[in-house]
Amino acid sequence: MSSPTGARPPGSDGSDFQHREQVATHYRASAVNKSRIKISVVLHFLLFLLIAVRVVESFKLIPNVRLKLPKPHAWEYIWLSSVVPSIVGYIALARNQRRLMQVFYYGIWLLGLLPVLLAILFNFETLWSFYQTKKTNYKLHGFPLIVLWYIFLAVAIQVHSFGLYFASQLLRAWSVTKKKVQ
Repeated sequence: MSSPTGARPPGSDGSDFQHREQVATHYRASAVNKSRIKISVVLHFLLFLLIAVRVVESFKLIPNVRLKLPKPHAWEYIWLSSVVPSIVGYIALARNQRRLMQVFYYGIWLLGLLPVLLAILFNFETLWSFYQTKKTNYKLHGFPLIVLWYIFLAVAIQVHSFGLYFASQLLRAWSVTKKKVQ
């Protein structure tokens, strides 16, 4: 074996590396996507904290905080439950548990992405009205709340979409079966 500072072994021109073992592509894909999905889950948890504070504030449980915000919509409560599949997906990473990753995948579709898409659909009329008149009933520290909602929804769509993509890549990597030797 040659070293970076020493001479090559006699009879070798350096092109004899092709016979060496390499890490299988599905192991490499699994390692890369595991780290990426962890980032996605952490970002989802941060978004969860934002909405949780907003919902808790609506119940007036936080003293000395009085914001003029509309009551939480049903999609927010449904979306808050999407943290459960994220936790399940995070747990699935430790031992490559395919079934738990499937729970994450379908849970994020149903409880994460679908409520966000419905919120975009249901709030579009309010956004369009603000776009035309530049007037709104609700502001948060001087910013129109509907614009802040759409910023949140755009970020949530990206976080969920990346999470779903990484989960599908992990499911594909974990489903590689060994071919039978005959």
